[in-house]
Amino acid sequence: MIEEGKGKALEIVGLNYEINETRILNDISLSAARGEFIGLIGPNGAGKSTLLKCINGICSASGKVTVCGTPLESLDGRAMARRISLMHQNTEITFPFPSLDIVMMGRYPHLKRMQGESRGDLEIAKRNMKYTDTLQFENKPVTQLSGGERQRVLFAKILTQEADIVLLDEPTASLDISYQEQIFNFSGELVSSGKTVIAAVHDLKTASRYCSRLILINRGSVMADGTPEEVLTRENISAAYGVNILVYRNKVTGQLDFHLYKGSDYNLKGPIHVIGGGGSASWVIRQLSEEGYSVSAGVFAPEDSDRQSADVFGAEYITSKP
Repeated sequence: MIEEGKGKALEIVGLNYEINETRILNDISLSAARGEFIGLIGPNGAGKSTLLKCINGICSASGKVTVCGTPLESLDGRAMARRISLMHQNTEITFPFPSLDIVMMGRYPHLKRMQGESRGDLEIAKRNMKYTDTLQFENKPVTQLSGGERQRVLFAKILTQEADIVLLDEPTASLDISYQEQIFNFSGELVSSGKTVIAAVHDLKTASRYCSRLILINRGSVMADGTPEEVLTRENISAAYGVNILVYRNKVTGQLDFHLYKGSDYNLKGPIHVIGGGGSASWVIRQLSEEGYSVSAGVFAPEDSDRQSADVFGAEYITSKP
């Protein structure tokens, strides 16, 4: 799927990874374009974090990984870091480095052996700290920061690294809602500048909102790959997560939204037809749908508020002028 930018930033062919004879990733093949924002989604233990580590060379896997046209195994540490940066989900820092020093570590791949950081490197680091609202922590030991503050400092380090491909493993896990949106907006700007961002994302609404492409991983294999609308279907989510769910487009936000059903017998009861109008049928449609009934409704007037409830819960209906 190479459409967003010019050429491939990443290509994976037949990637397999196992630990103690237990297969974690199974025959993963995918490509990522320059300027593409890809979300890795899937249940806990599906292999999302492991895949990111294999792309970054932390986990040694069989198969072929090509980064910006260069085989992964031919890159040394500095060359790898100039092309790929990875922000882990949980990073333990036990030594009280000043936060600015942590961010400056992102300049390491751009320095020659025994070369110190320049004034330009410092300016890049401070610019990214200001960008992520962490410059006020520049002299504060990173061990004294909250989890969310430390996460933003680490993101500033990732930006300072200026790699072609940015890998994010649950980047907003410790952040409040305002900084969650900030991180994904930053990632969108990176993509607009031609970089490739691949993020393991837990929240499906967030993934559908910000990512141009989603890859659903289940039990170590790629289950679906495409646009959010193509991947986030009721069938795919039910099969991967083991839940009964309704997928619909929220008319208020314009975004994909989800409703979890009670019980395990989605659309096995019924069918039931609801006659109403003027808002009188909305509550009935909702209750029956949540109990797993196959619901149809109407006849509704074209602008009837009951139509919105029918749309949300996937009930078929008929409209006609009064």
